[in-house]
Amino acid sequence: MKKYKKFFFTFVGFIFLVLFAIDFKRCFSYSRCVMYNFFNLIKKDITDEEKTQRIYVILRNINETKKLVESQDFREAEKKLKESLSILFFPECNEIEDLICIRLARIQISMRKFSDSIKTIERVKNQDLEIVKKIKGDILMNTRNIKDSIHEYLSGIEISKNELFKMILKTKINNLL
Repeated sequence: MKKYKKFFFTFVGFIFLVLFAIDFKRCFSYSRCVMYNFFNLIKKDITDEEKTQRIYVILRNINETKKLVESQDFREAEKKLKESLSILFFPECNEIEDLICIRLARIQISMRKFSDSIKTIERVKNQDLEIVKKIKGDILMNTRNIKDSIHEYLSGIEISKNELFKMILKTKINNLL
């Protein structure tokens, strides 16, 4: 039990770190859902030792990714997140995969890999998150698809309950017009 106690606090800290870095309003309810699914699905085919090792690798990679992005090493950050996606051992846990995909898409936009970033953001299961709409709009804006970009930003405004986020999206639309 002591082994999992340390892991639990590490994981909770990681979830809040990631969610506050992503800037969407539903972070608390979303993090509860992530933690519930994460611990419920931990009882699968792989041994406990393998699960624990994979969990630590995923958490370490996401933590390292933040530092790599701050130091502008986008290639290595992309590699770390792709590794995390490849070792996910519970496909039913969409929330963790969604978080990794959102971060990976943002990194790919920074690297100007727009076709890869659109494929990555399409992997997100919950397409009704405001941040997903914003990222799709940013990708489409960078590929000079203004009409679809505005459409994504408008749909982000419709579903968002955060006034600051709505103002950001409205500013992006005004800059495109």
